[in-house]
Amino acid sequence: SGWTRKNDKLLGRTLERKKGLNNATKSTCTGQILGHLRNGTIMSAAQKCEELHCDATNVRLSGDHVLEITFLKNITGRYRNYGNYCVSSMI
Repeated sequence: SGWTRKNDKLLGRTLERKKGLNNATKSTCTGQILGHLRNGTIMSAAQKCEELHCDATNVRLSGDHVLEITFLKNITGRYRNYGNYCVSSMI
C-alpha cells in the first residue's frame, strides 16, 4: 500500500499534538460521510474535522502516495482494514 512503519510513527507523533484524538490503526470507521479531502495532511484533516463537527476521519495512503481522507459525521462501526486509519474524537 505504500504505507510504512515510519509513517505509523509519524502519524502517532502528529496525533499527540492534537489532544483527545484516537488513532485506530489498520481499521476503517463506518458512518455518515460529510466529505472527502485528497492530498491533505493529518493536521489539516484534524482542523477540517473540527470545522465540520465530525466524529471521525478515515485516512489512507493511495497508490500514488497521496493521503485520502473521509470525514464522518458519526461512527456506526469499525472493521479491520490494513493500511487504513480511523482517527476519531471517540474511543
